[in-house]
Amino acid sequence: MNKRLEGRAPARPTIKAVAAAAGVSTAAVSQAVNGTGRISEATRRRVMDAATELGWSPSASATALRRARTRTIALVVRRPTDVLGSDPHFSELITGLEGELAPRGYGLLLHLVADMAQESALYERLVAEGRIDGAVLTDARADDPRPDLLRGLGLPAVL
Repeated sequence: MNKRLEGRAPARPTIKAVAAAAGVSTAAVSQAVNGTGRISEATRRRVMDAATELGWSPSASATALRRARTRTIALVVRRPTDVLGSDPHFSELITGLEGELAPRGYGLLLHLVADMAQESALYERLVAEGRIDGAVLTDARADDPRPDLLRGLGLPAVL
């Protein structure tokens, strides 16, 4: 065995490997997996069987780039970490959010911040970096600046 490769995880299967195993082009693999284009059911089945056999699944980062979506929702909580761990409300909230997001293929990005300035800067950075598709806001107040901030950033949010 090549000494440079010892101890490394096996390489992740590629779309090219799936295409070769199914006897189709990489474009056909993409179309079969995404349900686009004119792919016969027999070809789609052959592609899906090859993908399963090889243990291949589409790259989440490549899909996010193509769709310009991350399938990630932010939950930014303004609380000290020691208080957050002792508040049963937040464990229930996180469990409930995960229970709704995960079956739909979304992930939850949790951040803890100390103050409103940090929270605002974090939302601005996450949006600028294209890391989130939306946010869940907690602890609303009558004069809460976050809805206006997120609206200005073009970020969908729920309260």
